[in-house]
Amino acid sequence: MVERILERGRSSGRVDDNMESAMHRLKTFHEQGRPTLEYLSKAGVKIYNLDGTQPPNCVWDQLLATNTPLSARSKRFMS
Repeated sequence: MVERILERGRSSGRVDDNMESAMHRLKTFHEQGRPTLEYLSKAGVKIYNLDGTQPPNCVWDQLLATNTPLSARSKRFMS
């Protein structure tokens, strides 16, 4: 994940996509995002795990494959 952030920084010219900010984002996720996902899962909310390390079109395909209301609306919009 860090490599993806760093590559985006190199290709887009974003100065905030550097090692320090990448590590901070991952730390923030582990401290805040993961507990939130665990709470929602325990509350019975269906959690879909997508592989965000894949190219955007692959992540999009994973989202469409979830068969959620969002993916259904997206499929209708695309056709």
